[in-house]
Amino acid sequence: MAVEKVGFVGFRSTDLEALREIFEEGLEMVPTDTSPDQVGYLLSDGTRLEAYGYANAFHSFFTTGPVVGFSVPDFQRSWERLTRIGVEQLTEIQSEDDRHWVHFRLPDGTVAELVGS
Repeated sequence: MAVEKVGFVGFRSTDLEALREIFEEGLEMVPTDTSPDQVGYLLSDGTRLEAYGYANAFHSFFTTGPVVGFSVPDFQRSWERLTRIGVEQLTEIQSEDDRHWVHFRLPDGTVAELVGS
């Protein structure tokens, strides 16, 4: 499996509005989608950055700090290799268009994501 780049970074914050201010006012990121408890950004290199408030129940497993998503060219092949070595799967595989992603736990408890086509 060859990781091409970091394809996703996720933050869970107790103060989503303050985090948005840093990203949008300080770093000049433009949100691509927002809801009361989530905001997403697409960086110029295609990296997806998302931030969630604590009211976002689906991402409540983001407890170890930022979550990094490893972008791979062949999602299915890479996921099969990871499951063969026994990583703990945290979410169902999700898909949009030709992109797929799944969250899993690293040995020290850190949450990571695999993302690819």
